[in-house]
Amino acid sequence: MEHRLQYLGEQIIAFAQQGIRVVQGSGVQVTVRASEKETFPHKHDAARAALEGLLKRSGKWEEISELDLAALARALEEGNWPAGLVALVRQFATHAVATALSLRASGGAAHNNEE
Repeated sequence: MEHRLQYLGEQIIAFAQQGIRVVQGSGVQVTVRASEKETFPHKHDAARAALEGLLKRSGKWEEISELDLAALARALEEGNWPAGLVALVRQFATHAVATALSLRASGGAAHNNEE
């Protein structure tokens, strides 16, 4: 079903590229809005290191960098950090129960929603 939805999305976008902005279906209406945005090298792109170096040398790195919580959790789980630092970092942690739901259409693929 996911492949079908992806295919339909691609077809709707193709219609939009021909000037059609609204597609009407059985009880459903899809409006397509396209906008151009600036993108930069992703984490594993070779140009990423050069961009980060430029920003660090210019003194602007602190203005745009932020904490990656998933990377922090992984680092704590790996156990390679000094115990004192781990203890200090864990003072900021809270604990929550994560719940996951799996939905399955009759004869179809599962869809997961996590909170």
